[in-house]
Amino acid sequence: MIENLDDFRALDPFFRVIDLLADDLVFDFVITVPDYPRRVVGRDNLIELYRGYGSVLSLDRCYDLRVHHSPSTSTVVLELQAVAGC
Repeated sequence: MIENLDDFRALDPFFRVIDLLADDLVFDFVITVPDYPRRVVGRDNLIELYRGYGSVLSLDRCYDLRVHHSPSTSTVVLELQAVAGC
């Protein structure tokens, strides 16, 4: 479980998903911006990436979660939509 969830209250809908992920996850970003990582390895590193986002935006909701699983590669891809407010 994520300690100090209050640090991430503005991103609560997304962190309900992150809290379920494996410690050794690999998170690839399909869309990114300059100086932002394309890949994050490790659940703790992903959590730290989002620390402080609450001062910039808050998520209203995450929805339309789709789970794609490949047994041959032991890979799970999660797709979701997020609605943010400022």
